[in-house]
Amino acid sequence: MLTTEAMDERKWGQSPVLRAALTGKPDTSWDKLTSISDDSISALGRHIDITTVACRNPDALRAAARDLGWQAYHQDIEGLRDRLEHASGWLHELAREVGDLHRLAPEP
Repeated sequence: MLTTEAMDERKWGQSPVLRAALTGKPDTSWDKLTSISDDSISALGRHIDITTVACRNPDALRAAARDLGWQAYHQDIEGLRDRLEHASGWLHELAREVGDLHRLAPEP
């Protein structure tokens, strides 16, 4: 397990100005990222894990689909794709909001 210092370095290492400005500030949840039942960030991690394993094991997928049904297989694949697309949308929104932070700087 990482020490608190190592976790802070992993989080902020590439962003020294953000680290100086934001360390210790409350980490409030943004409505678009959380819900009562699941944290979207955690869910995204799980979706990425499933995607990685699926893409690396096509033979296992094919065998399971033959046993459990191709229709169910296609539903699972579409569901996973839809969840990744949904996450992509809110990541795009976050990226836009971060880009908007440029306006904080004075004009050159």
